[in-house]
Amino acid sequence: MRRKLFFAAVILMVTVFLLDEAFPDLWVPKMATGDTSTCLHYGVVRDIREKNGKWSLDVEDERGFRVRLNYYGDVGSLFKVEDKDDRGGSARGHAKASYTDPWSSIGKEISFSTRLTVPDPVRNPHGFDYRKYLLSEKIYLTGTIKVCRMIGSRDDIVTLYKRILYKLKAGFRDCLPEDSRGLIMGMVFGDTSELDEEVYDDFRRNGTAHILAVSGLHIGILYSIYEKLSRGKTDPKSLLILAFILYTYGVLACWRPSVIRAEIMICFKSIAKAAGLRYDSLTAMSAAAVILMLNDPYVIYGTGFQMSFLAIMAIKIVLKAIPEKVPDSLAQTLAVNLTLMLYQAYVFNF
Repeated sequence: MRRKLFFAAVILMVTVFLLDEAFPDLWVPKMATGDTSTCLHYGVVRDIREKNGKWSLDVEDERGFRVRLNYYGDVGSLFKVEDKDDRGGSARGHAKASYTDPWSSIGKEISFSTRLTVPDPVRNPHGFDYRKYLLSEKIYLTGTIKVCRMIGSRDDIVTLYKRILYKLKAGFRDCLPEDSRGLIMGMVFGDTSELDEEVYDDFRRNGTAHILAVSGLHIGILYSIYEKLSRGKTDPKSLLILAFILYTYGVLACWRPSVIRAEIMICFKSIAKAAGLRYDSLTAMSAAAVILMLNDPYVIYGTGFQMSFLAIMAIKIVLKAIPEKVPDSLAQTLAVNLTLMLYQAYVFNF
């Protein structure tokens, strides 16, 4: 079963790649077509991020798929709140400017005017493919906005909790020293938005850029803390607490593929332990890969997905080629770094 599932994951990955090469945009929704001119759209804010003064809103529009809206300027001028008429309804077209905490916009129903376009594909060999990158995050169209109007809100418990976590994350960031803020945010949450480009390039050249990407190490640390505090209990209450911890960190790390992979593997390990079954990391990794690809085939183009699974394969396969005289901890580090150094040299052209 271990080998069958691993080869099934590899075959599925190769199949997805070949199908995409033969039939571009095979998994892109048919309705995800760009506008010929500026149009009025409606949607729900699912995520909001900031990098170097540019705000990005991931919005689930009225057609049911995600678009990315870019905004350049003061976030206090981005949102407008609709006036209400005498009956409590929304009086569209009569909006008043209102400062809104950007993190509170998550879950808000908004209207915006923009020209949604299909992102440009890669133009130069081995260049950064922005279109494939967005597709790996299930984002199909992009646009630039100058303002958006809040016309409603979806205040379910999950959305409210996400807003709280984003506010806490922003507060943690503001408490950090400016000279090390980008580095710490990258190492803790995988958020490199405030890391200087030259510093990030140095990490790439040194083959250590993977430490700035949230990986199994982060989830492993959380799981180790949980194991010590729970004393290895596997009762339903303890498993619910573990699920809550994993979900919380997943939100803070923006549900990157490497995070989802690690959390799926932890879930399999916990279930196996509770059921008295043997746990195999290569099998769990293969199952996680299949789940991710079935959810979004374009995830295979994300460097986070590729590096995360390469690291596990290095531990399970490349590690066996290192002499037994080398201590286990050092051997594992060598296996992962050697594998990822070759990968990063090819992908980042270093």
